[in-house]
Amino acid sequence: RVPSKVDIICAKAITCFPDDLYRGYIESPATHKDASTICPQTGGDFETLVLPFTDFVLTAAGREREVQRILDGNIVIEHLGLTLADGIDGDFQFDLARIRAINFYDGQILGEDDEDAPY
Repeated sequence: RVPSKVDIICAKAITCFPDDLYRGYIESPATHKDASTICPQTGGDFETLVLPFTDFVLTAAGREREVQRILDGNIVIEHLGLTLADGIDGDFQFDLARIRAINFYDGQILGEDDEDAPY
């Protein structure tokens, strides 16, 4: 359940450049409009958001790098960060049920139907 419209996901990958930070942006509808009550429109349902690693932008010191290297393949992600930004001060509630890195191709999660898959 999200209180905002713009979510920023940051991924710090282990690279030769210590200032590298990959950023991805998701615009999501507010599913929980008030900090004290569940939104009657959604009933407090969770929203599923997908952000492919190929949509991340390489930045350094807060600026987009001129030469981009995609965040895909044999890269080790050291940590992830999440920023919620709607430009409104005050109380908010953010509930995260699950976050995971998956193989996503052509609108499908690869291996999702496999009962023995480790996810």
